[in-house]
Amino acid sequence: MRKPGIALTWRMMQKGLLLSVFFLLISLELGAQSDLSLTGVVTCQHNDPLPGAVIQVGTSGRATVSGEDGRFRLDHLTPGIYVVEVSFLGYETWVKEIDIREQQPLHVTLTRQDHSLEEVVVEGYYQDLLNREDSRSVAVVDRQFMEENRSGSLMQTLRRLPGISSIDIGSGQSKPLIRGLGFNRLVVSENGVAHQGQQWGADHGLEIDQYGIESLKVIKGPASLMYGSGAIGGVIDLRNFSIPGQHTSGLEFDLTGKSNNQSLGGSVTFFQRWDHFFVAGRASMVDYADYRVPADSIEYYSYYFRLKDGAMRNTAGFENSGNLVMGWASEKFTSRISVSQLKSKSGFFANAHGLEIRASSIDYDRSSRTIDLPYQQVVHRKFINNTTLHFGNHQVQINAGWQHNLREEFSEAVAHGYMPKPPDNLERWFQKKTGSVNARWRLPEMGRHNLTVGGDLEHQDNEIDGWGFIIPAFRSIETGLYVHDKIYLKPPWVVNAGIRFDYSEIEIEAYRDWFVTPGENGDKYILRAPDAGREFHFVSWALGANYQRDNYFLKMNFGNGFRMPMPKELAANGMNYHMYRYEEGNISLSPEVSWQFDAAAGFQNNHFSIELNPFVAWFPNYIFLGPEAGYQQGLQKFKYRENEVFRAGGEFLFRYRMTERLEGAVASEYVWSRQLTGEKEGFTLPFSPPWATDFSLEYNIPAWWELNRVTLKGEYRLVTDQNEIVPPEKKTPGYGVTSFIAGASSRWGAAQINWGFQVRNIFNVRYLDHTSFYRLIEAPGPGRNFILSVNVSF
Repeated sequence: MRKPGIALTWRMMQKGLLLSVFFLLISLELGAQSDLSLTGVVTCQHNDPLPGAVIQVGTSGRATVSGEDGRFRLDHLTPGIYVVEVSFLGYETWVKEIDIREQQPLHVTLTRQDHSLEEVVVEGYYQDLLNREDSRSVAVVDRQFMEENRSGSLMQTLRRLPGISSIDIGSGQSKPLIRGLGFNRLVVSENGVAHQGQQWGADHGLEIDQYGIESLKVIKGPASLMYGSGAIGGVIDLRNFSIPGQHTSGLEFDLTGKSNNQSLGGSVTFFQRWDHFFVAGRASMVDYADYRVPADSIEYYSYYFRLKDGAMRNTAGFENSGNLVMGWASEKFTSRISVSQLKSKSGFFANAHGLEIRASSIDYDRSSRTIDLPYQQVVHRKFINNTTLHFGNHQVQINAGWQHNLREEFSEAVAHGYMPKPPDNLERWFQKKTGSVNARWRLPEMGRHNLTVGGDLEHQDNEIDGWGFIIPAFRSIETGLYVHDKIYLKPPWVVNAGIRFDYSEIEIEAYRDWFVTPGENGDKYILRAPDAGREFHFVSWALGANYQRDNYFLKMNFGNGFRMPMPKELAANGMNYHMYRYEEGNISLSPEVSWQFDAAAGFQNNHFSIELNPFVAWFPNYIFLGPEAGYQQGLQKFKYRENEVFRAGGEFLFRYRMTERLEGAVASEYVWSRQLTGEKEGFTLPFSPPWATDFSLEYNIPAWWELNRVTLKGEYRLVTDQNEIVPPEKKTPGYGVTSFIAGASSRWGAAQINWGFQVRNIFNVRYLDHTSFYRLIEAPGPGRNFILSVNVSF
C-alpha cells in the first residue's frame, strides 16, 4: 500500500510536467511567430534586376541591399505593420506599408526619376548621379567650396580643382584653362547661355561676378555635342539664383578682405517668393590695390625694373556688378528673366607693355591704389531668359540671351615705327553684341531609350576702334542641331550616344592703317585685314558608357570635338604691343578638330575613396600661333598655322578618413603635349601646366564653444619643374607652397554666420607660375596673403 504523501507528490509532478510542456509549446510558437522574414526582388520597369538597391524596414533600423539578381532577404523581424522603403540611385523611391505576418515575397518595380541632370543641385547626390549616367569627366562644385576657397577671381578660386588652372593677369583678373587648353577652346556658360566677351586675348579675364555663383560643374574634355563650337577643350557651366521655395524670403551679406593687395569686396543678396512669383537681386563690389610679390626687381628684355616694396605697380583695380531676377515657377511652367551688368577697371603691370615705359613721366609708385596707363575697362551687360515647359512626359528647355560687351584698352600714346604719336590714349576699342538661343526637347522614355533633341543659334557683331589694330571687325552666325540618346541597358549599365551637325559663317571687314607707310611705290595705307568671308560646317559625335555598382564606378567616353577659327586667327595682321610681337593670321584655316578618349574609375567606402581620370587626345590640325624667321617693324613675327598635336594626361584623387574627424587627401594632375608636325615638331604647346600635386589634412569639429562645423585644413601644393616648353617660352623651376584654411559657423539671433580664414603662401615663397600672364616677364606669383571672409544670412 502506497503512502498518501507519495501519491500526491506524483500527481503534482505530472501536472507540472504537463504545464511545462504546454508553456514550452506556446513559447516555441511565439518564437516562431517573432522570427519572420521579408524577402523579394527589386527590378526596373523593364524587369531587369537592380543590384545594390537599398531596402529599409520602418523604424526598426533594419536594412539590406539587393544582390546581383536583385533579390533580398531580411530575417528575424517581429510581427507587425512596417513601412518598407526601397531606393536606388536615379530611380523613384518605392514606399509601401505592409503587414509582415501576411506578406508574400515582394516584387518591387522602380521607375527612373523624371529629371534632367541640370535640375539637380545637391552636390553629393549630383556627383553620384553623374558617375552613374554621364560618360564625360565631370567635377561638381557647390557654394561651400566657393566660400572656403574664394580668391581674387573666379578662376583663381577654381584652381583648387584637379585639372583646372588659370592664366592670371594680376590679382583680380584671370582666364580658365582645363587640362592646359583655354581661350576660345573653352565654353563658359552662365545659366545655360554661353558667356561672350573678348576671350581671345591672353590678358582678358572673365567678366563674371564670383559672389553670384551658387554651383557649377566642370566638363573636362570635348563637349561640342551639347555646347557646340568652342567646347573642344571643355565647359565651365555656372549656375546662380536657384528658384527659392514657396513663401520664403531671405537676405544675405558677404564680405571678403585680403592683405596682399589690400582688397575689400562685398555682396548683398535678397530673394522673395510668394506662391509662384519670385524676385531676387544681388549687388557686389571689389576694390584692390597693387599686389605684392617676394621680389625687389623684374627683368624684361635684359632691363631690370625696381619694385617698390615688392608691389607690381599699376595692377590695382575695381569691379562692381548688379543682377536682378524675377520669374514664375509652377509644376508645368517655369520661367525667369535675369538682367545684369558688370563693370571693371584694372591696370596692367606698367613694365609689361613695351620698353617705352622707361621714358614715361608717370610716377607709378606714388600710390598703390591708383590706376594709371596702361589699363583696361570693361562693361558687360546680359539679358537672359530661362524657360522650362512640362506637358505630359515631355520637357522643353529654352535659354535665350542678349549680351553687350564693351572693352576699352588705354596705353600711353607713343610713336612706333612708321606710326606717329597717336592723338589719344585709346589703343583698342571693342564692342561685341551677341544674341543667342538654345533649346532642348526631352522626349518621353521609349523602351530603354531617353532621347533629347536640341539646337542652338548665335549671332555676333563685333566692332573695333582705336589706334592699335589686332583683330578686324566681323559678323558671324553659328547654328547647330543634335540628338542625344541615354540608353539604360541591364542595370547598372548606361550608354550615352549622340551626333551633331554645325554650320557657321563669318564676314570680316577690311581694315587699313590710319597712318601711311613709305614703300617702293610711294606712301600707302597698308591693308591689315582683307574684306573676306568664310563658311564652315562639321559633324561631331560621341559614344560613352557608365557602370556603377555598390561602392565603385567606371565610365568611358570617346568622340570628337571641333572649333571654328576665330577672326584673330583668320585675319590678324599687326603689332601686339601687349605681347611684344607681330602677329599674322591665316585666312585658309580649317575648323580645328580633336579626337579624345576619356575614362574614369573610382571606389569609395566609409574609410577612403580613390578616383583616376586619364585621357588621350589627338588634334589633326591644332591651330597654333608660332614664331617665324625674321622681324616685322622691329618685332619678331608670329603666324597662325595648323599642326598635328597629341595630348595625354589625367587626374588622380585619393581621400582617407583616419578618424571620425581627421581626413587626408591627395590630388594630382598631369598634362603631356607634343607637336607632331611643323617647325616646332617635338615641342609642347604654350602655357602647358606642369605636373602638380596637392596634399591636404583636414580636421573637423562638430561644435566648439559657440561655433559649429569648425574646420581646420592645411594644404601643400607641390609643382615640378616645367622643362617642356615651346620657344620663346622659358623653363620654370618647381616649387612648393603651403596654405592654411579655417572655417566655422555660428548663430546670432535670426542670423546664420559663416566664417572663413585663409593664409595663402604662408612662407612667402618666391615662385614662377608657368600659366601666369606675367610669367612671360618672369614676375613671381603673389606673396603671403591673409584672407578673411564672412557670410551672414537671414
